[in-house]
Amino acid sequence: MTGVQTCALPISTVYYHKTKVSFRTGRYSGVFAWSSVQTGLWTHSTTLNGTFSGKKAPGTEASVNKYIGFYTLEAYWNCYN
Repeated sequence: MTGVQTCALPISTVYYHKTKVSFRTGRYSGVFAWSSVQTGLWTHSTTLNGTFSGKKAPGTEASVNKYIGFYTLEAYWNCYN
């Protein structure tokens, strides 16, 4: 079989100051990974294996796509007051 294989975790709903934050991460083609976070109320960002998305305005998706090889995927989200 050819094509891109994707492994995604379901969208997680996490909370920041009792406000829902959408956080999703996963791998594709075995060696690439992505992380995304979005909230409608707070400035937010994500970090994937040391690569920072930059701060994004409320309602704008913050995301990182990165080659990570066979290393462990480490993704984090952050919201700012």
